[in-house]
Amino acid sequence: MAEPRTLSRVKVNGVHLSITCACFAGCVVAASTPAHAETPYTERASLSTVFAPGVMTGVTRTQDDDGRVEPDEFGGDPPADVDDADGDRLVAPAAYGTKGTRWWYVHGGGAEEFSVSDNTIGLAGIGVSTFVADGLSLDVELNAVWVNQVVEDAGGVNANLLFRYHFYRDRTWSLYFDGGVGLWYTNEKVPVDGSEFNFTPQAGLGLTFEVTSTTRVMTGVRWHHVSNANTADNNPGRDSWMAYVGVTFPF
Repeated sequence: MAEPRTLSRVKVNGVHLSITCACFAGCVVAASTPAHAETPYTERASLSTVFAPGVMTGVTRTQDDDGRVEPDEFGGDPPADVDDADGDRLVAPAAYGTKGTRWWYVHGGGAEEFSVSDNTIGLAGIGVSTFVADGLSLDVELNAVWVNQVVEDAGGVNANLLFRYHFYRDRTWSLYFDGGVGLWYTNEKVPVDGSEFNFTPQAGLGLTFEVTSTTRVMTGVRWHHVSNANTADNNPGRDSWMAYVGVTFPF
């Protein structure tokens, strides 16, 4: 490495001051950088640029119209909080499906029996998703159910415990499969020659997509089974396909 040169020496009040320049290093860097080179992180024209406070990494973060801080161009996670150009603190919500986050939802759906199309199930209720690992949630649901049957219709309550794994997660949507089992009780036998108390194992596929930063729609299809697991004298059971839709919110 070349030694820096002393450009001038000035005497002020009996003290010699040396003005030293090492600018050749900057000149070398500037000369070796093409004029058309682009930085690996680029700012979107419609967004304001935000930098992580106190970290001189040159990584550009962007803030969208809802005030969320988005990941960088290479998909990295956004910082927990940042300061904008005015010095205001912006808190970025955790990405959907992050371990430790919780969401609640309202949903409704319907099911039709495979063998007898006149037998249908309707349900509506609420649920809570707790992400016990990234992309994996434990869901608890409480539903009101009504059953249209060829003889006596029935109504009752249903509680489900489900595991839901989001095997693909993008910033604004995800794909998942879920499965679990539930309990239900109705005022009439379901099926008509079965029992009032039943178990409801189920499994299926679904997707979620973002509507706003705090609202997502979830929808899917499931195989849905009703059976008393031979806890009654007769156990005819019934198998249905179910479709459902819901809206979920963080809390």
